[in-house]
Amino acid sequence: MNQPLPLDQLKMLQELTKDAHSMAETIDELSRTNPLLSTVLLAAMDVYLEAIREHISYTIGVPT
Repeated sequence: MNQPLPLDQLKMLQELTKDAHSMAETIDELSRTNPLLSTVLLAAMDVYLEAIREHISYTIGVPT
């Protein structure tokens, strides 16, 4: 049986997702004025999203 996630874990996942959306918006804006920097940030965001995915998997108890 699945157990509900504690509120603090849900808030953490919400904050991580919110940060990822903010990062994506910044990269989108930068892509118009500084494509090279936006490419570097896109690579960083890829790593960040992978960390979020692993955190979600760990939080819900699914092996990565």
